[in-house]
Amino acid sequence: MKPELIQKVLESGLYEYGSLCMPLSQKWGPYLGGSIQADKLVIACNCSDNTFASLPLLTEEPQNFAAGMMAVCDTFGIQQVELYWPENTGMNPPEISGLQLITGKVDVREIPETTLLHHPETIVNIGRVLNGLQPQIRVLIRCGEEEKAVILPLEAAISQMIQAAGFSCEENGWVVAGGYFGSLFRASDLDRPLYGYGNNCIEIFPEKFCPVSFAQKASAYACENNCGKCTYCREGNYQLSRFLKNAVNGHGKEEDIPWLHTLAETIQEESVCSFGRESVRFLTQTLTEFSKEYDAHIRGKRCTADVCQAFTDLAVDGSICIGCGKCKEVCPAGAITEPEGFIHRIDPFDCIKCGKCMEVCPKSAIIKVRAGRLIGPTKLTRVGRYRTSRKNYEVE
Repeated sequence: MKPELIQKVLESGLYEYGSLCMPLSQKWGPYLGGSIQADKLVIACNCSDNTFASLPLLTEEPQNFAAGMMAVCDTFGIQQVELYWPENTGMNPPEISGLQLITGKVDVREIPETTLLHHPETIVNIGRVLNGLQPQIRVLIRCGEEEKAVILPLEAAISQMIQAAGFSCEENGWVVAGGYFGSLFRASDLDRPLYGYGNNCIEIFPEKFCPVSFAQKASAYACENNCGKCTYCREGNYQLSRFLKNAVNGHGKEEDIPWLHTLAETIQEESVCSFGRESVRFLTQTLTEFSKEYDAHIRGKRCTADVCQAFTDLAVDGSICIGCGKCKEVCPAGAITEPEGFIHRIDPFDCIKCGKCMEVCPKSAIIKVRAGRLIGPTKLTRVGRYRTSRKNYEVE
């Protein structure tokens, strides 16, 4: 690449995308200065990426990908190029002459400093700059069961990305930027770009969001999907998964809290690749900012967001129930008893807490209550012959 083209790329403000986010000028500095001679180019997603939202850019913009790859090779005199293509993506890799394809994730332990490592999106954007186009980022937006991919300029704010996908976030809602290994933001704090994340994913959640439950899912994912080569990542995430599972199931112990802090910090410091370092990003953030929520789960045996089902039961308010049987008809677990004309009751041991009974009840007599609380009769009782007050039992 000619000096003027190198300068054009560096002046574009382009950065190396992913968890090791840095300006391209900083990443290329040792190679351009001659202190390191690059002999290989490796193109790979971050080990922490589990959505591969940016991979379609390689096949959607093959000319820009090829241009960026050849420009880097020309600039640093590189003859060998490897592309690591993750397994089970459902996508076919690009077919480019001289590109060696390797299936799986790159092992950063085997990457010497003479190997130049780039994220696929960075290579595509180098090609875009050289072809006179604006650098872009491809992001996957999830809201409930819906998801949509959008492509926007690198500097676009998270709020712009959500709007471009046709979604909206509740005024007091939450957004997790970066998937399981991301960070948590309020809906009012989204005027920031999606820099520094190894996962091009944004997930939108309502106001009732439980950070402890999400942290547990993240630790479970990390436990099941780590490569096993780092002891701290492998064993640490296994222990974190156990502690957090106990917390959301109502079996947490007070001594678990300092262990969560210690394990998360150790995993982050000792893990070699981005998978381990990023696997505890969400936990380390929320342990401090939402310490009351963790304390409530572990010490108080309750979920402040009313999300963790272990702390709640579904129950029928006997003073309102008309015994119509509609709830009984839709219950997939057969947990609702009593014949028509009698106050219905829900067996907490059989109930799977799907909420279908709440949806069909014409009198809104079925509510969430603190686990183990009863608001209905304990024996067969006809409709209209029971009175109770739900204010002391209902989960607010």
